[in-house]
Amino acid sequence: MTATGPVADLELDRDLPFQHREWTVQRVGWLVMTAIIVAALIGLFGAGPISSATAGTGPLQLQFSRFERRHAPTELEVTLLNSAVIQDQVELWISSDYLERTTIESIVPEPEEVSETDNQVVYRFGIDDQARTPTIHIALEYDDPGLTTGRIGLTDGPELTFWQFVYP
Repeated sequence: MTATGPVADLELDRDLPFQHREWTVQRVGWLVMTAIIVAALIGLFGAGPISSATAGTGPLQLQFSRFERRHAPTELEVTLLNSAVIQDQVELWISSDYLERTTIESIVPEPEEVSETDNQVVYRFGIDDQARTPTIHIALEYDDPGLTTGRIGLTDGPELTFWQFVYP
């Protein structure tokens, strides 16, 4: 309902209930924009404190990002303690269902041998005696958006499960 009346010597149409609804919508809009900015700053849409994650505390540790983008390059960093190295070799496996959703661009150092079982791909690495804590860098890209769960582990050793969300 529009009311007409004097407002400081002016005759203006005014609809106070509509004006109050508009102010409420405006405040909600400001809150939503502030929430989006805060989420971006803490890492929900890319790099940030809640995006970077580490799994494992024993002989096998994995550093990864929880939030990624489809077809954007990323990296898994696997750190091994010397106790995981047997006769200068390490066998690291990654679940096949995780690898089906990704494309591996490179692995540094390059594995000496790659074999596949029913549900995992096994990479065998030769480890130099000079390396105090061997680190394996796996560069990859995600092919499918959505929630991805992966498993990685050492043959006859510990296993880690991790999750990542891939934006379209």
